[in-house]
Amino acid sequence: DLLTAQNFYEKHKAALYRIPPKVKVRRLLMKSVGSGLPPMATEILKKAQASPGQFAALVKQYSADEKSAQHGGIVDFFVKGSHDAEFEKAAFRLKEVGDISPIIKTKAGYEILQLVERINAGEKSFDSVKDDIINSLKAKRAMSALRAELEQLSRATRNGSMQLDAFVAKHRCVARHTELLTDADTKENSLQALLAKKLFASQAKTAGFGYFAHDDCYIMY
Repeated sequence: DLLTAQNFYEKHKAALYRIPPKVKVRRLLMKSVGSGLPPMATEILKKAQASPGQFAALVKQYSADEKSAQHGGIVDFFVKGSHDAEFEKAAFRLKEVGDISPIIKTKAGYEILQLVERINAGEKSFDSVKDDIINSLKAKRAMSALRAELEQLSRATRNGSMQLDAFVAKHRCVARHTELLTDADTKENSLQALLAKKLFASQAKTAGFGYFAHDDCYIMY
């Protein structure tokens, strides 16, 4: 099982166990004046580029985001999809700690960003996910075995064999009766409607037994 899980991990780690990149930045927000840049925007950018180490002080002095300005404009680690698109684009383009972005237009106004820290993309370790993989593979094998048994039961029932009661007892199935179903029931959006659709679609070509998957379960009828 462990070797199978390891092989599954190696094959799927890039797709299933990827850790997306994260960045932490400082932001300096300037509110729009009319439809354009505030008068000091270009001058503030020049100061930031000349003295990146003083960016936190510039934030406290000029930023319109008073809440983050109290902490030097810090925006804690985030992944793509959690902020304004233009904000994220500018933040993830910053490569080196201390890098300053150009002035960008976001929904909040005009902003200048500085990279504080970057965590590159990676994958979760095998040890951290191996139990989940093993359990998932066991569940898939169990479902495959159950499907094979259901197919066998379906064939046996169509041939007139009475194996259904034994199957129900073995798997501790729960048996319920429906009300009389009509063609109108197929129009609804429920388990009973799915059952009606199966029955009305297959009544001419089955011997009264079938099954289908529904919400991680199998329904036999």
